[in-house]
Amino acid sequence: MQQQAFSPIFQTWPLWAASALQYPSELWGLQPAITFLEESIVRPGHVVADLGCGEGFSAALIASMVGTKGKVIGIDVSDQSLARTASYRAIHNLTFQKGDVAKKLPLETESVDVATCFMVCHMLKCAELQRMFKEMSRVLKPGGQAVLLTMHPKAFELDWELAFLQYNPNAVSRLRSISEKEGTVIPLVERSLGGIETKTLVTHHTRRTMVRAAERHGLGHVPDNEQHLWIDPKTAAEKYGPDAVLKRPDVATYWLNTYRKRAS
Repeated sequence: MQQQAFSPIFQTWPLWAASALQYPSELWGLQPAITFLEESIVRPGHVVADLGCGEGFSAALIASMVGTKGKVIGIDVSDQSLARTASYRAIHNLTFQKGDVAKKLPLETESVDVATCFMVCHMLKCAELQRMFKEMSRVLKPGGQAVLLTMHPKAFELDWELAFLQYNPNAVSRLRSISEKEGTVIPLVERSLGGIETKTLVTHHTRRTMVRAAERHGLGHVPDNEQHLWIDPKTAAEKYGPDAVLKRPDVATYWLNTYRKRAS
């Protein structure tokens, strides 16, 4: 486990500097995901769809990568989140549309070079996950790539205690006791650096389910790009205080994957 190095792209955004808005999934998940996109996936001129974009922070960061000839479309189902994207109105190559990632997307077929989806998959039921991959495949150009960040399928295999990320122990015990783990729901509470708590219901998807669902719709998994993201105690102590880690996670917490659409 290594301490996370924060990409310079994050430091240019006042929103990221507002510590109250930083959640664990952003510190140890979104930050390396954005860095990976910047270094290995997104190029000037690309059209990128950020699915489940929320309030638009990740989409705004990606917009700085595609240049004047590229564009980013953020898509989210929440009217409240979309209303808060108004702060990015001045970014000329960034737009937002209402849409459900598990239904037909408001995008033309084969119109997108890259599709991103951050911390959304574990909130989808199995059938919704299938529909999401189907729509991703439809909107991606041949050879286009999808980059997904989600909870790691092994995140709950071992006990861990963190002051800023807490799971329901009864739900985890049930997950460990059954042979068919796919679709098990685990309540999770995530706390930002500013003490804001967000409750999430995490639907457990196995690695096999994720890869097979993508393959079924013509999206081949790119294993060389797979990243297992750990919460490191040093960064946790620096960000949340010396008592943030009561029992260190000995498993990866977040999971970054890339899928490539096969040529027609």
